[in-house]
Amino acid sequence: MAGAGKLTDDEHANGPLEVDGASALAVRTEDGVDLICDAGDTERLRAALLERGAAAVSAPAAECLRVERGRPRFGIDMDDTTIPQEAGLNARAVSFTKGCYVGQETVARLHYRGKANRHLRGLRLSAPACTGDQLQLAGRPAGRLGSVALSPSLGPIALALVRREAEPGAVLEVGEQDVTAEVCELPFAPGEPRRP
Repeated sequence: MAGAGKLTDDEHANGPLEVDGASALAVRTEDGVDLICDAGDTERLRAALLERGAAAVSAPAAECLRVERGRPRFGIDMDDTTIPQEAGLNARAVSFTKGCYVGQETVARLHYRGKANRHLRGLRLSAPACTGDQLQLAGRPAGRLGSVALSPSLGPIALALVRREAEPGAVLEVGEQDVTAEVCELPFAPGEPRRP
């Protein structure tokens, strides 16, 4: 595996890599390293990694890990109306020293003088629920469910952009069901016991 040992620990550090003739770009993430390759090389790269001792992980398991870590996904947890501060992306995706960019004034004003109206939060659900279910706090709209997962250690969990009044510890009603959601800071606490 040529090039794998040269990445720094900085998120987004990257470099070319070749594994058994399959070229890829290795990109450091907070969870490890992503390998990006041409679609035609995907199976060859996958087979080479498995031969070298990598363990296959199912898509649902990877999705559950993403939700546990509080990583929003565009199109589910946020969209083009989401301000980076709302989704907790400032440290990872915003520069306050870079030159001009679209939306800079709004982002800078919110960072230096204001508070976001919504925040990305974790939700501990009393029972499984569905992406898109409406959330209410004391009978008032508070947001909607984004990504949902059934965590082996935490039980049913979700991500959601919720009104700032829905602070950690608050309990929300979920949709028309008899389901509640406890608001949590992200990432979910490791080793936090599953609800009975």
